[in-house]
Amino acid sequence: MKVILSGVASITLVLIGWSWIVLYPSIKSGKATGLAVLTGGLTEALYSPLGWLCGLLLFILFWYSGRLDSKILRVVLFWIPTVFVTIMASLLFALVMYAYTHRPNG
Repeated sequence: MKVILSGVASITLVLIGWSWIVLYPSIKSGKATGLAVLTGGLTEALYSPLGWLCGLLLFILFWYSGRLDSKILRVVLFWIPTVFVTIMASLLFALVMYAYTHRPNG
């Protein structure tokens, strides 16, 4: 369970965080709008070796913090961030699926 939570949280943080970091200059200058910003950021995060390295480092950080002996540190450094990010990713996925199923046919 801890490995799955660590993996989902690290992938979600990299995809969302990397998209914001890489695309902030494009958003600020107004070069891309709408879904072009989102797809460009996700594609950049998936194909960037630095993004994969950040994801691996986040996974290792979450995995080791889930094995700490101190209960307080384990809760603060593992359970709160991983559960929060996993819930937010699930809600975002549900929102996208809801919007997809209720789109107009045409």
